[in-house]
Amino acid sequence: MVALATVQLATKGYGALDVAAAFTRAKERCHELGRSEHLMTVMFGEWACGIHRQPLDDVIRLSRRLKRVAKSSEDIADSLMGDHALGNSLLFSGRFAQAKMYLSRTAQAYDEERHQKHALRYGLDLLTASLSQLLMAEWALGGSDEAAEMANRAIGHAERIEHGNSLAHALIHGGLFLQQFQSNPTETLRHAQRLHELAEGGGFRMFVTWCRILEGWAVFELGEQSKGIAQMQDGIRRSQDTGSILYQPYFLTLLGQCHGALLDFDKGLESVADALRLVKERGERWYAAEAYRVKGELLMRGGGDDAGAALALRHALDIARQQKNVPFTQRVRTSLAEFDIVNGR
Repeated sequence: MVALATVQLATKGYGALDVAAAFTRAKERCHELGRSEHLMTVMFGEWACGIHRQPLDDVIRLSRRLKRVAKSSEDIADSLMGDHALGNSLLFSGRFAQAKMYLSRTAQAYDEERHQKHALRYGLDLLTASLSQLLMAEWALGGSDEAAEMANRAIGHAERIEHGNSLAHALIHGGLFLQQFQSNPTETLRHAQRLHELAEGGGFRMFVTWCRILEGWAVFELGEQSKGIAQMQDGIRRSQDTGSILYQPYFLTLLGQCHGALLDFDKGLESVADALRLVKERGERWYAAEAYRVKGELLMRGGGDDAGAALALRHALDIARQQKNVPFTQRVRTSLAEFDIVNGR
């Protein structure tokens, strides 16, 4: 039961309700039969499903319980996976410095000879998973060069151990996401083409949909705007159909920006409103500053609501500063300077 559910995380998707239910049943059986040796794997699966659907405060509590269980294990890999789960959870809530501490601990303590085998147990390689999230925290905290090094390391390691789901994680984070953060559509598209082939071949349904969204963004930026937006919309619908709502604030904000670039401010604001609704409902705040900034930009350029634009931009700056997010702070300051020029200040 546990092995099948672990495989289904990658194939059916981390947000699939039946996969989450399978881990819940497996945990109940572990307690009934006293099979503590499987409990860590089951709880990790439960956490992995939860981070794709549940409120982040609940997921953080679950990851802390996971860490407590890991302390009783004789296998250090369990403790490292506990650090990874907590660091990952903190990352998506926008607590980048704390996330970096836990994810760095996992990456530094990883020993390939001892820990590579756990990719089969958890469905994901410890080093690849931690580096893939750590690079996002590093980028947010201003370490763009360090993030690029981590991306190369994550992809190279996943290639060397030949673990498909781990390579998909490395490519989506270290390839597509990082290149998009840096507004590089050509490199985003290159990584997207590789990931699409891998994900289709491996049956990684969720990654296929995420790939389609970022591929659509790159196509839009490279000039095929109608095709790019249609592809992004299709990818967002398909990704939500997998049951996962992780990264939706990011995806919807990108879509809103693209609508704004075509001067369709109403559709842009609708997309960003959907993004911010999820930020508020789920607490996925890692991209919140950028979502509010884009809202402010759309209101400013669309005209008619200068007060709303100023409020959104100031809120974006407050969030970016609180999170110590260097690139987003710089972006908001640029937007605020443009707002002052437009309004003759």
